[in-house]
Amino acid sequence: MDSDSIEIEDLEECEDAEDTDWTTEVVEGRKNYIRNVNQRAVKTFLSRGRQHQVSLVLPPMYGEMLALALQRHIKGAGWQVTKAIGHSSHAPCYTTVSADYDKHEDVACKGYLMLTRDKERVVASIDVIRIDTFPANLVITGNRKKTVEEFAKGVNDLADSRKMYQGKKIELKGGISFVSPTGKSWDDLALSPELKEQIRTNTVDFLARREELAKYSILPRRGVMLAGEPGTGKTLVLKIIMSQSPGVTCILASAARLVSSQYIYDLYFVARDLRPSIVFLEDIDLIGEDRRKYKGQALPTLLAQLDGLAEVCTEVVTVATTNFIEDIDDALKKRPSRFDRIIELSLPDLEQRRRYVELLSRRIPMDEDVRECLARKAEGMTPAQIQEAAQSLVIEHKHSPLCAAQGCCAFGRDDVDRVVEIVKHD
Repeated sequence: MDSDSIEIEDLEECEDAEDTDWTTEVVEGRKNYIRNVNQRAVKTFLSRGRQHQVSLVLPPMYGEMLALALQRHIKGAGWQVTKAIGHSSHAPCYTTVSADYDKHEDVACKGYLMLTRDKERVVASIDVIRIDTFPANLVITGNRKKTVEEFAKGVNDLADSRKMYQGKKIELKGGISFVSPTGKSWDDLALSPELKEQIRTNTVDFLARREELAKYSILPRRGVMLAGEPGTGKTLVLKIIMSQSPGVTCILASAARLVSSQYIYDLYFVARDLRPSIVFLEDIDLIGEDRRKYKGQALPTLLAQLDGLAEVCTEVVTVATTNFIEDIDDALKKRPSRFDRIIELSLPDLEQRRRYVELLSRRIPMDEDVRECLARKAEGMTPAQIQEAAQSLVIEHKHSPLCAAQGCCAFGRDDVDRVVEIVKHD
């Protein structure tokens, strides 16, 4: 959750706001004043008498789920928000969370919600703004112990990570967001059957066979590293694995956050919690370089998580990609039980290029002669470059009467020669 979403109190309500020197001390003093006023408002709302409290505490990466669970319980159990105030500001903080595939909801993430239902009253104090390692926290306060406990239980039942995230495709950044599967299949991959089988056997099929493999004392954890120059299809492989893993939690790591050892710990905490799971580490080059060159703490943390030394990391498969396998630390690439398979995606041969051009022709109509010409001319090109050449055929095409007759662009060998030459020299 982004700390930039934290609201600052409405300074316009202060007398002579424009003339005020807003030093750090003044701002903090103002916050403390509002904090005290709001706490008195909470006490007044609950009236006198003994107060009961129940706290719900979750790991920080589950904060958005807790906020969403609170909102859904309020609506589902018939509670009404009478008043909402901040902890140290006039208004609570709100944020938008990922509630499901292509579904988002605005929820309160920090502040007090004063709630009523008939003659019952409770106050929900929530703070799920993620800062470092502070946990997500929700405190329910009320005069009736039974009401408070039932309210907390209702939220807790909804804030179940396995119910919400298990078996889904998600990305872990500051919080967790859902990633819609692309629908890609193994048929969309122009690799040799042997390479496809290697990838499938060590990822999707490995988890599907984990009970059978356990009979042979094979631990249900696996690491696969896909190596190859940019454009050889590594990202496409990840998309296919994600789409072809029903019932398996697929967790896409944030490349920008991989340099944080705390992030890596959180990543594998979620992977263990939502197992069986597959963790995708795209561009592991950022942290996986030889330790003689890279001195950060992220790599040692990753090694510990893969080895399961810190905690048992079972029913978890890790799939990483690298553009420069030669620069990866030996502790990663030459140590089974961390990355058990290094699968190199090389430049496609003629048969693979023919297969890939055929796949492209489903979207960009090309006759047999043009397809064969493109496949042969594309020697030494990556799949990404071949795709760019096919798209360039359309983008740079000059329409002719034949195009109108066919109802689509009509390409010739000269067109192929031109775009291939351009792409190869870009």
